[in-house]
Amino acid sequence: MDTQRQAKRRVDEGNPNSKLMTPERIFIIESMSWWSWDAQEAAWQSRFEELVEEVQRTGKIPPNSHPTLGNWVHTQRKAYKA
Repeated sequence: MDTQRQAKRRVDEGNPNSKLMTPERIFIIESMSWWSWDAQEAAWQSRFEELVEEVQRTGKIPPNSHPTLGNWVHTQRKAYKA
């Protein structure tokens, strides 16, 4: 997947040596509902959606001890304060 992202980045930058990523390949990749060109943004969005579901289920932000969201919420709070 990183190879496709790198090839697409070269296309976006106008690199003439970007023959691996054709418009047809871009179309096929983008037609996959789970695909994202920005892996970090997709991971953040996925975790945020988990948080929203947890808050809707419990009515509160999960504590740091939560197995999957605790550390993520803590990290987001630290980033916001920075």
